[in-house]
Amino acid sequence: MSSSTPSRSIDSDSSVPDTRFRSLSLSSSSRASQSSNRESLSRRSQTPKAKRKSTSNRSKPYSSSALPRANQSINSTISVVSNSQDLDTSFSQSSTNVNIVGLSSQQNQLDQEQDAFERSSDDERQLKTTNGSSTFNLRRHLAIQHQIYIGINANFDRKKKKTSENYSVAIITKERREEIDRSLLNCIVRGGLPYNHFSHPWYEELFDVLEPGYKAPDRRTFQKRIEHQYHEYINELKRLLPKDRPIAFTTDVWKGPTRDYYICLTAHVFNDDVKPVSLLLSFRRLKNRKISKNLNEYIAYELNRFGLKDCLHAGITTDNASEMKAATAFDEFGPRFPCIAHTFNLIINHGLCIWKEPNENRYPFKPYHKNKVVEDDEDDFVDIAADVEDELVEAEQTPDDIKLGNNKQLNQNDNITISSDIGIPSPVLPTTDLQEDEFISDDDEEESNDIPSVLPSSIDNVHKQMLEIQHKTHTLVIRTRKLVGIIRSIAVIDQYVRNHENGPKNGFILDVQIRWNSTFFMLQRVIHHQLVVRSVFIYKFPTITAVQKSSLANAYLDYDQWDLMQALHDVLAPFEMATRSLSGKHYATLALAYTTINIIRFGLQSKENDSPYLALLKKSILAQFELYFDIKMTKTQKELMIIASYLDPEAHDELSEEDKQTAKTILPGLMKNVSQSIGNSSISTSSIVTKTKQTLTDKLKNMVGISTNVKLSSSLTIEHELVLFSQAIQSFESDFSSFWLQYRDRFSRLYRIALRVSIIPATSVPSESIFSVAGYVARKQRASLSSKSLRHLMVLKERHRLDALRTISDNSMY
Repeated sequence: MSSSTPSRSIDSDSSVPDTRFRSLSLSSSSRASQSSNRESLSRRSQTPKAKRKSTSNRSKPYSSSALPRANQSINSTISVVSNSQDLDTSFSQSSTNVNIVGLSSQQNQLDQEQDAFERSSDDERQLKTTNGSSTFNLRRHLAIQHQIYIGINANFDRKKKKTSENYSVAIITKERREEIDRSLLNCIVRGGLPYNHFSHPWYEELFDVLEPGYKAPDRRTFQKRIEHQYHEYINELKRLLPKDRPIAFTTDVWKGPTRDYYICLTAHVFNDDVKPVSLLLSFRRLKNRKISKNLNEYIAYELNRFGLKDCLHAGITTDNASEMKAATAFDEFGPRFPCIAHTFNLIINHGLCIWKEPNENRYPFKPYHKNKVVEDDEDDFVDIAADVEDELVEAEQTPDDIKLGNNKQLNQNDNITISSDIGIPSPVLPTTDLQEDEFISDDDEEESNDIPSVLPSSIDNVHKQMLEIQHKTHTLVIRTRKLVGIIRSIAVIDQYVRNHENGPKNGFILDVQIRWNSTFFMLQRVIHHQLVVRSVFIYKFPTITAVQKSSLANAYLDYDQWDLMQALHDVLAPFEMATRSLSGKHYATLALAYTTINIIRFGLQSKENDSPYLALLKKSILAQFELYFDIKMTKTQKELMIIASYLDPEAHDELSEEDKQTAKTILPGLMKNVSQSIGNSSISTSSIVTKTKQTLTDKLKNMVGISTNVKLSSSLTIEHELVLFSQAIQSFESDFSSFWLQYRDRFSRLYRIALRVSIIPATSVPSESIFSVAGYVARKQRASLSSKSLRHLMVLKERHRLDALRTISDNSMY
């Protein structure tokens, strides 16, 4: 097809200063061909842009023979046709494929909406699409429309410049380059560094000094290698995971900085040395709602993916959120155990009301009904913020604004008369501080009394006293939080406190709602520096305003409130130590949890030297303690905790006689089930004792094929095994692993039961620690990090734990 319009294409015979950009212009015949297809393209103009993006033809990347190959991006999404025939063919194919691609994209969108979470690419095919990271289209646009050719061949110019300057490139061996690459990749995975961290110019200078000739891979190369390592790790983990012994799980949900929910699943098994091994199986983003159906589907999918569906599930540990309890309620993944640390959090918040106001409709003021749903019964104090680290940082920084109550009866002058019966606002104040030397408004709500004027008539005097102490505690914590906020926000007071000889050098700290122990540390520091706090109310600060003086006076603490604060600190101290004991790096077993619960229960009993406030606080928190550990805990959970303690030499002596009798009553039935499962041939192994230390004679016997095992006269019965075990464990002075390494052949039935109940984690700390690391990896400086890359990084961070599985033999005693 010819046209009278002058051609704008660059002729090969014409003289042009630079012929490298001839193919960047379209011929007139091509434009004429385009006009014949406008009718077919009119429908595309009426299509929304969001839909056109998914249905556009991206099958032909732009290529030009005049440009260097390095500048021809594979990911480019624009096709340039040089003649009318090719253009007609291209548009006919495009119009035919638009409907097909559109239908397939809609089907893919529906399939993605049905998935509750991101699935793995190791068990389903994924379409390769452009990543949109190429800048070639932008450089091409600048060259055609604006005749700006800078950067279109920047890589070629850079190489040419180095060659012209006689740039000498040092030679580095392939093995050395791969060794450095592995080290940098390990820094990215284990250190949480960005992919492009080593692409900065100063690192090039560093590499030139340390290893001349070495150039670090770019971010795409790191990303591909990390993804490759992830799939290798998953395949090896599937192969090494033991299927012949009990396995326990923990799972939890976390809201990331991007407001997306993530869920993780950890697995726990014993190795041949009877040491617990914890592994991260999965870390995924939830694509749909955080409901029990989706959570249950996720756990079942992961167990089936790793071949653990038909294994012996010892149990699963979760928090107390309602959707998590419903997802694991039917023992599909073993009996569910509530996280003890989360339960302590609920007991403290409901028993002492350090954040929420007392509720007379809760237990113990109203009878507890198992089937009745209580609004604030969920684990809302743990999953209340999107990012724990950001909230902790904000609590330590100076915020923008806060409103504090003001007692209008006070005179706003320099000479402030401190009154001991000053009221404070009833609503919970935020954990943020005052802006430095900021004007404090006195237009707050009317202050309420410490205790409601009319208490419910349906409760007795003991419960009325408990409700009164909860109101007083709630009021005291708000007042203390207000006082600390004023001291931290006003610069002259804060400097006075820090420079005081008995004051805290780092100032006072504020608590955050998601961590109850932050309230304990706030009270602890205020009590420890009580004299400094009292001097703040006496010292005259000439530079503060009258409103600030009045607000400071409203936060005054009298002697009665100081006594209540000390009692509150004393009742929280054992819980803080217990939480540290259960949340440490060591493995928290059910035996340790049961021992900790009994110790806390004993500490909550009233003593003669307790102050009246401390006695009431103990009663209030003991009621919640009994609710969660006596009423809400199921019979199976209680029995397994007692059995775990009975079979653990470190917790055996801490059991009461009643608990020991309970364990002796339950164990025969479990041992009978074990005998039936392992068969008669395996029972005979219980009558064989292997010598731990071999003499030269024993070694000689082994050399010639004579067994050195000592055979007992007869097989141990269940009753005889229990009697011998009781004698052995009472005289044993070591840990769980050492005991069962020595006696697992003699007490084979009890050994199998001990493996099953002792592998269950008492807390969800393994999952919580994963989220703490994820909060750092997905920090705001890496906001563009995809959920897929985050999953790869989090799983590979636990890659070193795989070494413990390699030592597990195929022949298990279980």
